[in-house]
Amino acid sequence: MINSLETRQITISGRVQGLGFRNWVKKNCTNLSLVGNVRNTLDMKVEVITTGRKANLDKFCDKCQSGPILAKVESVNIKAINLKEYSSFKIIY
Repeated sequence: MINSLETRQITISGRVQGLGFRNWVKKNCTNLSLVGNVRNTLDMKVEVITTGRKANLDKFCDKCQSGPILAKVESVNIKAINLKEYSSFKIIY
């Protein structure tokens, strides 16, 4: 089972802070059985590090292209990283 999991670092830029983007990420990741965390960065982006099955990660990455209704996503940078194990999905404040 562990071999079927991947971890991705996803950085979303545009108008993505101050409008519930992190809560949106947590809800979507939880619905897709993804674990990890999300945080705002100092350069006004949102960074997600999440682990799960490839198909669910692909679905989440597709959703990030538009984000929540008030967001204006300009770019999504997706990078595969070494597997990280998490027990749940958390928002980092």
